[in-house]
Order: sequence, then C-alpha cells, then structure tokens
Amino acid sequence: MRKKYNSYILLSLLICLSHIGYAQKPPKFERGSDISASIGYLPITTIYDSFLYDGCKSIYQPNSLSGIFSDGDVWLKDAYITGAINLTYTRRLKNWLEFSTTMSYMGYYSHYYNNIDNSFAYSNNSHNISFIPEARFIWLRARSIKLYTSIGIGVSYYSDESRLNTDTNVDRGIGIAAKFTPLGMRVGARKLYGFGEFSAGSTGFFLVGIGYKIN
Repeated sequence: MRKKYNSYILLSLLICLSHIGYAQKPPKFERGSDISASIGYLPITTIYDSFLYDGCKSIYQPNSLSGIFSDGDVWLKDAYITGAINLTYTRRLKNWLEFSTTMSYMGYYSHYYNNIDNSFAYSNNSHNISFIPEARFIWLRARSIKLYTSIGIGVSYYSDESRLNTDTNVDRGIGIAAKFTPLGMRVGARKLYGFGEFSAGSTGFFLVGIGYKIN
C-alpha cells in the first residue's frame, strides 16, 4: 500500500511540474551529447524471474543441482538483487528527438543452507547485461523541465553460476532487451541535470539518475 501511495505522490509531482513547464519560455535548442547514470527499481529480466521465484517458494535450484537437492532440503538465507545500474550516452538531434544507447547491469546473489544442520549447501549468482538503443520523443520542453516518452529494443546477455563445494556450473545465454517509457522527466537547465522515469523493461519500472551535457 505504501508503494502505491508513493507512486501517486510521484505522479502528482510530475503533473505539477508539467504545468510549471508550460508557463516557462523554452530555451534555444542546441545539438550535442549527454552522458548519464541511473538506478532502476524492478527491472524485467530473466534474473528477476528467479528473484520472484525465491520470494514465493524460498527455494530455487539450478538444473545442475536438481538431482542433488529436492524441495525442502535447503532454504534461502541470504539474497541480494542490485536493481538495474544504467549508463547512457545520448545524442540530441532535434528539439523534439533524441537517440541514446544504454548499457544496463543487474545482479542477483543468493546462498542456500541445509534444513537439517543449517550448514552451507550452495550458492547461485546471476548476472544480466543489456544494450538498448532508444528513441526519445520530447513533448514538453521548457527552460528547466523536459517531459518525454521513449522506446527502445536491444540485446541482453545473462550468466547463471551455481557453486557446490568446488564444483561450478555456468549457464549462459542471449535474449532480447526492451524498454518503454510512457513518462519521463528531466530537471536542470545547465550542464548538470537530474531525471526520473516510469518505465517497463530492462532498466527498471522506476529509475532516477543524473546526467551531464558534454557539448
């Protein structure tokens, strides 16, 4: 319920800022490039599927360990998910159009223990790296505020590593990475700015970050 209220508050803030933006005179457009870094919450990747599975059943076994452990033999003690860590390069082409490329990383780290004596059983670490070209359409451009919508599709590489004593099994693969942002906001008129987005995809459901105009 608290997360739902937080989303309402953020959405209301975006609406208020958009009204302020309409009252401002838009600045002169300048072609150039930006770099930015952001952190995303609840990204959609194959790793997060495993994270949800752990949360529901408190046990997740890679295929290589299915013959060694059965349901109920082990339990999940430590689990950590990084969220999406994003680095983006953006090229400003027109006052309403930008193109960018994002590299996104997400990691999931977990340890499992035996139910009988609570001794360490095995670990499972997963990594996901995505590269997503993206088109961004700016529909409000004021002196200090930009509101935009964006869409992108790219490629994703994942690695799932399971360790049992000295034995290690690694499962790797390549898939599709995508991102759709119905609403994004950028605040800042000079070189340095902040931004936030509501999105669906590999970079997170909600992300915040900072950017810098190179030229």
